[in-house]
Amino acid sequence: LAAAGEQGVAHVLDLIASEMKVAMTLTGARAVGEISRESLVRA
Repeated sequence: LAAAGEQGVAHVLDLIASEMKVAMTLTGARAVGEISRESLVRA
């Protein structure tokens, strides 16, 4: 993250947000509050 500075951090946050949107869409969750511990899998 430090190598690309502020832009690198912003990019990583955008990637995380995109991944979260995909995961929520695939599981049918419309809001973060709809995700329970039972929905999560330890990797």
